[in-house]
This record gives sequence, C-alpha cells and structure tokens, in this order.
Amino acid sequence: MKVTSSSGDGTDCLADVFVEVLSTAFSLLTSLVFIVLSEAVAFFLRLRN
Repeated sequence: MKVTSSSGDGTDCLADVFVEVLSTAFSLLTSLVFIVLSEAVAFFLRLRN
C-alpha cells in the first residue's frame, strides 16, 4: 500500500484504494469458492458411501 503525496488531487488515492479493495475482495472470494467446492465434494462423497 503506497502513501500518496498531498498534492490536493485525490483521484490517484481513490483509484489505489479501489484497486486494493477489489483485489482483496477477489482473493477472499476465490478462497471462499475453493472452500465451498471442497465442502460440496466431501458432502457428495459422504452421500455416495
């Protein structure tokens, strides 16, 4: 996370924050999908046995 200079123009800072939030949300979503998939597979395997 980089600290922006106080030039008065806040668009760079906003864009940086947006990109950071987006990437964090994306990684969280990806890990959540993996967890749900593995749980579903385990549940399916339990059903079959």
